[in-house]
Order: sequence, then structure tokens, then C-alpha cells
Amino acid sequence: MSPKKDSSHSLLPGWGEGEDEGHPARDYSPHPNPLPVWGEGNSTTLQKTLTTITNNLHDFSDAPELDAQRIILHALEQREPSYLLAHSDIQLTPEQLAETTRMQNLRKTGMPLAYILGESDFYGRTFIVTPDVLIPRSDTELLVKKALEYIRARHPGPRAGIHVDLSGFRVPTSLTSFAGRSKPGMTLTIADIGTGSGCIIITLALELYNLPATTYRLIATDISPAALAIAKQNAAKHGVLDKIAFLQGDMLKPITNRHVDLIVSNPPYLPAEALAKAGCAPETLGLKFEPQSALDGGVDGLDFVRQIQASGIPAIIETIGGEIIECY
Repeated sequence: MSPKKDSSHSLLPGWGEGEDEGHPARDYSPHPNPLPVWGEGNSTTLQKTLTTITNNLHDFSDAPELDAQRIILHALEQREPSYLLAHSDIQLTPEQLAETTRMQNLRKTGMPLAYILGESDFYGRTFIVTPDVLIPRSDTELLVKKALEYIRARHPGPRAGIHVDLSGFRVPTSLTSFAGRSKPGMTLTIADIGTGSGCIIITLALELYNLPATTYRLIATDISPAALAIAKQNAAKHGVLDKIAFLQGDMLKPITNRHVDLIVSNPPYLPAEALAKAGCAPETLGLKFEPQSALDGGVDGLDFVRQIQASGIPAIIETIGGEIIECY
């Protein structure tokens, strides 16, 4: 009876494996997947590795070929997909093969590729992500666009750029008119509640440079110190660390008694029961790897949305199904 093969695929061929697998292995090796002898066959070319990973991920991913491409590019420290076509016949080193095997096997557990790679794209920029923060979703880009539209329509000003004064956040209420346009020279304070990776507030900080603007104060809050640490890393990565005040605390508590002109937020909004069942369905399996406190929105998923709405502060909120709620 033939020995049962390990269910985790390795991209490192065993002794004697290659294009002609009819030949028996030449020697016994105590290692389950010993490295090939340099120059044997072409089983370690980029193209063959891409095909192998794609096949191995077929039952574990909705986009196995795309996942395979990103895994290989990451292992080769490349970013452009065109590299794969232009270098399809290069040999991968044993170290590169080991790394692609490691990432492939993590993907087979259901772990989202963003956590495996340690990064995710949002609004045309790359952000650091770990299991301490939610993975940025493309749906959330609409929230950023809505915020920019709101700022452009209601808060024009004579000066360009962001000039952040972190010595204090309070602005006299008399300077603000939520129903209309703000007065020239006022300070506009924007708070990202539950910032996570920081992708929303950092993107706003970068995009606001392109608007004629008043002076902006930007605040990012999160209850998780680990999440705030990632957000700060991303702010530093994109050159806006000194333009955002990062405050730890639950929901609106860090901005209590502070003047805020606009809240932007992608709060927890999954119904608790739906979240509990997430690990049972292939299409939602990845949710079990994300921070549950950043997903659980209570019985109907709207606990935190209602908190923001009750504040009376103009807000742009992402909620169930990626729907954007605008409260002005």
C-alpha cells in the first residue's frame, strides 16, 4: 500500500522529481521535500511555480491565479505583474521556493492574502496590515470620496495644505456653520473613529493637499493600542505622521469635549449572529482571521453606527453591505 501524501503541497520537488516523474528517486532522503540539485529539469522556473501554486490554491481561493501571482511577486520582491511574463523562464532559488511554499500553505488555511503579504492596497496606495487591524476594503474608498466632496463643498478656504497644530483641538462654535459653508481661515477638525490601519484618515491627509483648504486638524482614534501602532506606522510610511493626532479610547470618548466638524468612520457593523457563523462558509472564512472587536456591531450590526449618529456631529459612516450613511 502506497504511503499517504501530506495534504500540504510543497513547491520544492523531491529527489528524482521533475518533468519526467517516471524515474524513481535516486536516493532516500529523511526530508519530505528535499531541494533539487542545481540544474535539474525546469521544475523550479517561475512559470512552473506559478502553475503549481495556482493548481494548489484552486479549492482554497476565489482567484487562485491572482493569489499565486502576488505570492511569487512578493517572494521575488517585485511589484509589477508584467515581471512574471518577462521573466517566466528564470529559476527560483531554494529560499524563494521555500517562501512561496510557506505563503501558499497559509493561504490554504483561509488566511487572507493581505495578512500573508503584510500589506493591502487602498486608494492607490499600499498600507501595512496585520491581524491587529481590518483589511482595507475597496468599498471604503467611497467613504473617502464622500468626505472629500463634503469638505470641498462646505469648507473652502484661501490656503492650500494641511497645517496641524496639536496644542489644542477646540475651535469656537461661532466659526462653524454645519448647514452652510465655513468662514475663511477657520480650522476644520476631522476625526476618524475606529481608525484601524489608518487608511481613511491617512488618505484624507494626503488628498487634502490637492484641495484649496483651511487649516485642518486630523484625529484618529481606536480602542486598540496595537491597531494605533499599525496606523502610526502607515502614517510614517506615507509621510503624514506629524499631521494626525492618534488617540486611544473607545469610539467617541477620545473626542469628548473636543470640537469636531466631521466624523468619518468604518465602525464594526456585522450582526453578531452572522459574525459567529462566518467561519462556516468558504466565502466568509477569512473573517475569522480579522479582529473580531472591529467587526461585531451587536445584534443588528448598528450599535456603533447609532452611537455616532447620536453625537449630532456631521458624519460619513460605512455600514452593512458597504452602504455609506451621511448624517449632516
